[in-house]
Formats: sequence, C-alpha cells, structure tokens
Amino acid sequence: MDEQTWFPEQRERHVDPFFHTLLQESFYHGYLQLGILMSEHKMLHWGALRVSTGGEPILPFFGRYPGLPELLVEERQYVQEWVRVFYATLFIGEDRKYIMFMFNKKMWSLNKQSLARYLGVTLPDEPYSLHFHTYGDAESPRRSKEMMFPSDEDISILFQQMFLPGTLRTLERLTTVAKVIHFALKQSLLFRVGYSEGIMALQ
Repeated sequence: MDEQTWFPEQRERHVDPFFHTLLQESFYHGYLQLGILMSEHKMLHWGALRVSTGGEPILPFFGRYPGLPELLVEERQYVQEWVRVFYATLFIGEDRKYIMFMFNKKMWSLNKQSLARYLGVTLPDEPYSLHFHTYGDAESPRRSKEMMFPSDEDISILFQQMFLPGTLRTLERLTTVAKVIHFALKQSLLFRVGYSEGIMALQ
C-alpha cells in the first residue's frame, strides 16, 4: 500500500479523529475484535537486579549505550491505547527512511534526523543503515549476510568456569550476572515469548 492511500492529503470525512482514514480505523477495530493482545509494558529496576546478582551492579552493562538506561526505566505515563493507535496507523516509508503515524489526533512523520533530535543523539556524518549492513538486499525470510559467532575465548566470561573450547553454551551454565542480564533483556529491550533456552541476544 502506498503512502497516498494510507495517508491522503485530506483526512477522510466521518472518520474518528484519532485516525486519518476509515481504513485505519477499520484496521484498529479489526484487531481489537480478533482479541490480539499486546505485550505487557515492563521496566527494569536496577536495585532489584543488583540484589538478584548478589550485589553486582547491572547498570554499567547497559550504560555503554547512551540513553538506554533511561529508556528502560522511563517513568513517564504509558498509555496502551496510544500504542494501539500507533500500530494501527503506522506507515513505513520507502527504504525505511521515515515513518508516519497518528498520535493525539494528529498525523506525525519521523525520519532519522528528527528522531535523533528528539532523542538528543548525534548522527554520524556518513549515512549508515544497520538493516542493510546486516541483511543487505536479501529477500524475506532474511538471514544475516555475515553469520559470525563470538569465539569461545570471547564468550567465556559469560559462563561458569572452567569454560573449555567446545563447551556447550547453555542457559544453565551462565554466571549469575550473565543470567540476570539475559532475562532483563528478554523482558524489556529484546522482549520475546518462547524459546526460553536461547541466549543468542546475550552473546
């Protein structure tokens, strides 16, 4: 579907003011009637995580990425209805250069520059697409074009010792700190249901 169909210049008549077109409104009510659930919004509590590790601070592991700790403990108002409307009206522009959506009865458009401004981060001088760097121009279902896994030596710090070459990288062999970080990621930034034994995100 093209942008003009999803977000025409003029809002359609008789549409709920939270939407731009009757199609968006129908889509919203459609997934409500189907009973499609949303993942519970969860935050991290650094103090509780530190207790879980026996006193080892967890915050520094997340602090290497500017703004990430604040994002994961955001205490401002979370309104699930806003999120529902966002996903019901979301349009992703060509080559993922921008997105458009409805919020507070207005149409919004965000690109990399405006998003960086709102988040207070600096963009590199050279354009960089993480999606293209990872997948290239592969067709769906996509796989990373460079399947690189960390070496036993690099990954050994996450596991109970002795961790010899060829040792299985399983959940039960993780150190307490690594296990807490793993579950913190799964419950927040890299939320996932199922495949609880997988630890690729942590690696």
